[in-house]
Amino acid sequence: MEVDNKEILDFINKKNKESINNPVISSKEYFFSYMNVISNSLFSSYNELSNIEFSIISKNLITQLFFIFSSYTNNHKLTMFMSERAILLFNEYIKVSKSYQLDNLNLIDIKTFIINKTIGPIKFKLNYNNHYSTYFNLFNLMDHFFEYLFIQLKDTFKFNIFFIQSIIGNVVFRLYESNLTFIKNEIDRIINSPINDLIYNINMFKLKSELLLKYNNIEIIEDFLNNNDFSDLRSNYFNIDEQFSENKYFIYSINNIKLN
Repeated sequence: MEVDNKEILDFINKKNKESINNPVISSKEYFFSYMNVISNSLFSSYNELSNIEFSIISKNLITQLFFIFSSYTNNHKLTMFMSERAILLFNEYIKVSKSYQLDNLNLIDIKTFIINKTIGPIKFKLNYNNHYSTYFNLFNLMDHFFEYLFIQLKDTFKFNIFFIQSIIGNVVFRLYESNLTFIKNEIDRIINSPINDLIYNINMFKLKSELLLKYNNIEIIEDFLNNNDFSDLRSNYFNIDEQFSENKYFIYSINNIKLN
């Protein structure tokens, strides 16, 4: 085990030195990388293991490793590579254990194996990782939200989460510092609504968020949206290739909202 840890640490330090002059990853890129790590770990583990519980364990472990690793190195590509490696190792460990009919898997053993094969003796450094401390509440919200979506959707999770990240990811990031309560309320509303309303709720979340960024008056915005018919947003997600400023529902809204 000590040999494994030394080899891992030597490899990481070598890559870290190579990237010492790299520009520091932006908060936005870090946030999107985190969402990708959550969705990839859930989807990949479920695709390989067909087990919800193992998939959630995988997600919880991999996100911890992502935070630890990114707090140690400025090499973002290496962070993502090691996160993907951890997902593969987790899935392989479970499959091998099942092949030997080891039904009583020990979670501590799994974590120890993955840690030794990825981050070795590296510890989390909070002071270095400003993105983690600044966006901690947002990370928790998205983790909770993605886990809910995964449990509800399972086999269609990959398809839906691609659109969901594309539609609301950017606007959630932009709203976070001044409107965390709004984001939390919207996520809670989606979670407490029937899953069949998911497309509509995501589209309305996006529309409401963009209007909030423009007008900063949630009462007027919600009053307008509640008194207009947007029911045709139930069928398909917004076009992610379209500039939202050109979205017909957004244009209709800004042309008809009365601020006074």
